Amino acid sequence: NSDVLSRLFEGKWREEVLRGPTHAFLTRALCRSFYPIFLVSVALKFTYDCLQFVGPQMLKLTLNYLNNDEPTWRGYLYVFGMFAAPVTQTFVLHQYFHRCFRLGMRLKSVVTQTVYRKSLRISPGMAGKLNADGSVNRNSPGKSTGEIVNLMS
Repeated sequence: NSDVLSRLFEGKWREEVLRGPTHAFLTRALCRSFYPIFLVSVALKFTYDCLQFVGPQMLKLTLNYLNNDEPTWRGYLYVFGMFAAPVTQTFVLHQYFHRCFRLGMRLKSVVTQTVYRKSLRISPGMAGKLNADGSVNRNSPGKSTGEIVNLMS
C-alpha cells in the first residue's frame, strides 16, 4: 500500500518539477495526490455541522406541537428526529476523524518514504549539490555521511 501511495505521489511530484525548480511545491503535489480523501472528509464535516442545527429545530417543533392541536404522528416524528440527528452526527463525526487520521498517516508515510528513497539515491559527496530537478550544482559543497544521517533522523 505504501508503494502505491509513493508512486502516486512521485507522479504528481514529477509534474511539479516540470513546472520548473522554483515553481515546484511539495504542498501542491501532496494535495493533488490525496484530494479525493480530503474532499470526502470536508463533506463529512459539513454534514456534521449541518446536523448540529437539527436538534434545536426539532425541539422548537416539539414545543410547538405540545402547544397546538396537531396529529399524534407529528409528535412521534419530531421525537424520532431529536433521536436520529445526534446518532447520525456520531457516525458522521467518527468517519470524519477516521479518514483524517488515515490521511495524516498516508501523508507522513509518503513524505518519509520519498526522503529515504532520495537519500539512498545520492552519494555522500553529491548531497547538497543536487537541484530540485535532479541536475548537479558543481558550486555547492557536498555533505558528509554524518550530516546526511543527521538530516534523515
